[in-house]
Amino acid sequence: MTRLTNAFSKEVANHAHAMALHFFYYNLVRVHQTIKVSPAMAAGITSRLWEIGDIVNVLVAFENRRTAVVRYSAQQCRDRARECEWMSSQAKDSDARDLFIELARQWQELARQNEDLEKNRP
Repeated sequence: MTRLTNAFSKEVANHAHAMALHFFYYNLVRVHQTIKVSPAMAAGITSRLWEIGDIVNVLVAFENRRTAVVRYSAQQCRDRARECEWMSSQAKDSDARDLFIELARQWQELARQNEDLEKNRP
């Protein structure tokens, strides 16, 4: 007996990733006919309709953050946090300002994690 389709995942983790992308698209990108906006906009989570490129940027940022512990020293993370804080002070758009503030917070957290790793490193 053969499969009816080849477009399914044999791995549970890959299926979960595909479902996450679908939910991301469904809630942030797709305009629903009944509410005339995306569900995330209707719930007040975002003020704009996202594009596929925005989803890619979020995924790239997530992957970069996962591997940043290895790539950057604590001092480099603190420098990046200061850059983000400065950029937030220069931003004219409140969404951009909030984004840079959040990025600065994440860089500071990464600096703390790296300090802990550097202390425990033999």
